[in-house]
Amino acid sequence: MIVFDIESCGLPESELLPFLPEFEPAKNLVDPVKIAASIEKQRAAFFEEAALSALTGKVVCVGFWTPQHEFTIFDAPQEEDVIQPVFDVLQSRLQNSEKVVGHWILGFDIPFLVQRAYRLGIHVPAALYEGRWWNSDIIDLVNIWNGPGGKHRISLDHLAKALGVGAKNGEGKDFARLWNEDRDAAFDYLENDCLLVKKCAEKMGIA
Repeated sequence: MIVFDIESCGLPESELLPFLPEFEPAKNLVDPVKIAASIEKQRAAFFEEAALSALTGKVVCVGFWTPQHEFTIFDAPQEEDVIQPVFDVLQSRLQNSEKVVGHWILGFDIPFLVQRAYRLGIHVPAALYEGRWWNSDIIDLVNIWNGPGGKHRISLDHLAKALGVGAKNGEGKDFARLWNEDRDAAFDYLENDCLLVKKCAEKMGIA
C-alpha cells in the first residue's frame, strides 16, 4: 500500500481571466456601494477557490508514503515535472497490483491530475483505468467510510479524529498562502495529511 495526496494552487490571474464569470449582485440590492461590494466579494471567492478546479488551478506538489515508511515529496518549478514522476509511480505500483490509498482521491486528486495532464499534453497512464472505471486498486477512504451507496463526504480531519489517529495541522484553503510564504510549513502540512491518511487506512484495515 502506498498513500498519496496532491496540493494545488490557483493559476496566475492572467490565465484565470478566460474563466472569469459575470458576477451579479443579489437582486434585492440597490445601493451602488453594496452592489460593488457584492460583486467584489464574489470575485475574491472565485480567485480563492481557483485551486479546486483543474481549469483554474495547478498541481504544485505531491506527497507519497511508501510501505517502507518513507515520505517523498515531488515538487518542481514546472507543473509537468511534478505530474510526470507522479504518474510514473502510480503506473508502476498499479501495474504490480499495489493499493494506492488517499482521502477523496477519486473525487479530486486523480481526476485533477488527469485533467491537468490533458491540458499540458502529458500521457495519462493506462494503469489508472479498468475499462471505463478507475482501477479498483485505487482506494478512496471516503468511499470506504461511507460504504456502498453512501454519499457523505467526511473531511480528513473529522475522519482522523473519529478514528483517534490525530488531526490536521491546518486547512486546505490556506495552502496557497503557505506555499507562497512558508514552503517548509507547506511541506509539513502535506506530510501530516499523508500520515493521517496512512494511519486512517491502517485503522480501517486497508493494507
